[in-house]
Amino acid sequence: MKIAKAILAAGVLFIFYLSMCNTQTPRTRTSEANSPRKPVVQSPQKSQWFTPTAEDFAKQPVRLKLIGTMKSNGLIVKLEQYGDTIHAHVGPLFYMATFDEKKKFMNVILAYYATDDPDIDMVTIKDGYSGKRIGYYYPKMVGLKLY
Repeated sequence: MKIAKAILAAGVLFIFYLSMCNTQTPRTRTSEANSPRKPVVQSPQKSQWFTPTAEDFAKQPVRLKLIGTMKSNGLIVKLEQYGDTIHAHVGPLFYMATFDEKKKFMNVILAYYATDDPDIDMVTIKDGYSGKRIGYYYPKMVGLKLY
């Protein structure tokens, strides 16, 4: 019981820390003319939905630290990358979070991976113990969808 209370307290502190951190939904590319960076050559099959800026790269250490905190608190069991999708295996603390908090957690994960590889556009959410898919985070279309 004391362990559960400690995990819950750590989760609440972590959620408070996330709300204080400025993690925004990754921006969509509006036009090449407005982009301060040189346009990226894209493959004809797939267009990139996110163009990382210098500010995004500067936030990477904070995002990595937040992901480490999520893992150490049991919110995330493991993260795997398959192609352009990240698979987030979540622990019991994830189920106790509100919908908006879950959305913020997935946004941090997606922003971290999409900054290094702009082709990554989705996080598949799986139960950390059964491996069953319980939802996904896809900001291009529906945002966070839980089953």
